[in-house]
Parts: sequence; C-alpha cells; structure tokens
Amino acid sequence: MLMRLQQALASWQPAQSFDIQPGTAGVASPHRLATEWAGFRLQSAGQGYYAKVLFDDQKALIDFQRSAEISRQAGELGIAPSLCHADPHNGVLIFAALDDSFRWARLDALRDPHHFASLTRTLDKLHHSGLPLPLHSRQRICCDYVFSWKHWVCNSQKSCGGWGNVSIWRGKHSTPRPIHPF
Repeated sequence: MLMRLQQALASWQPAQSFDIQPGTAGVASPHRLATEWAGFRLQSAGQGYYAKVLFDDQKALIDFQRSAEISRQAGELGIAPSLCHADPHNGVLIFAALDDSFRWARLDALRDPHHFASLTRTLDKLHHSGLPLPLHSRQRICCDYVFSWKHWVCNSQKSCGGWGNVSIWRGKHSTPRPIHPF
C-alpha cells in the first residue's frame, strides 16, 4: 500500500520529496470490518496533504473514478478538502490537508443548535448541488433493502417513528420515489 502511494506521489510531483505519516484510522464501513481506504498525512515543502489509498480487496467494490469525481465536486463546493490528484492505476486520492480551523465532529458539538444548523446547511448544499447519483452500486442495493424494509415496517405498524415522508430508490429507476406510509 505504501509503495502504491509512493508511486502516485512520484507520478504527480516527481521533483518533490514527501514525509509520509499514518493518517487517522477509519472507524467503520457499511460492508467491512475496517474502512475501504487507508489514510496518510503528507508534508512537502511546508504544504500539507492527506492521501487515501484504496485497499486491494476493495478495488472491485469501489468505483474509483466516481469517488474521485464526487470528491473533486465536493471540494469545489467548499464542503470538503480540495482534491489535488487522483491516480486510478494506484488507487490513490490526494487532498489538500485540513487547516487549523478544522474541528472534530463530536456529539456534544452537534447538540448545539448553531453547529447542527451549520451541518444542515452543508448537507443541503450537497444535496442541492446536482451531483449525479449512481446508476447501480452495492451501496444503492443496500439502501434499497433498508428502505424497503422500513416501508414494510411502517405500513405494518401504521407508524414510522418520525421517518415520515421519505424518498427511496426502487429497482432500476433513476429517480427517487416518495413513500407515504400513513
């Protein structure tokens, strides 16, 4: 994995040397006991970067080009660090490092209405950005299952526990379909 990162760095910035340190360990994945990417903090000539290297066993499951494109667009929207380089051959994404104003998202901070409102505005910006949704993915299949199950529970119990009117994906349709479970 480190060798693939070094190869990606050499092809992106051949004249620079990088100090490579392990990044923050991933916490969870929807389909794995670890995360799909390994993280590395990078330093070169006073500039900080963060690299994500796709684990070999995840290459068949993760659409690298799509991940790179969504990462690039999220950076352009200002809701994520800017994507500096994508190396599909080595499975490496390199981002600008977060600056000193970065703070960890903690539950106690999200309980503060100001922080929660800020998070909501950021999510609205993402959802209204027009980023393309996948036509087919393992994650979408999983979401179909979860939301179909939720729809069945809501209809059988005539209560949705606050889920209310939500949109789900059905089969191969490319647009969300509203559910009115009540």
